[in-house]
Amino acid sequence: MMYLTLMVIALGTLLTRAIPFIFFKNREMPERLGILIDMLPYATISLLVVYSFKDVGVHNLWATIIASLVCVGTYYWKENTVLSIAISTLLYMLLI
Repeated sequence: MMYLTLMVIALGTLLTRAIPFIFFKNREMPERLGILIDMLPYATISLLVVYSFKDVGVHNLWATIIASLVCVGTYYWKENTVLSIAISTLLYMLLI
């Protein structure tokens, strides 16, 4: 039963990745789809920011604000996303 489940999951993953290539093989990508693809990273980051701030309460408000400001400041200073996230996460853990 487990192998059947894994095969269905693998087939579903394969189809979701192969179907766009099958349908758009001989056609040019629509302009609206290109615009959507260009906006997807911004939408994803916005969703992650909203999700990370949804559980902010009185007990962790200042730690969240300080870590967020450090994240933004570090990114503008070094322009390195991984470094800014790592430093702000470590600072948040230390403050909590």
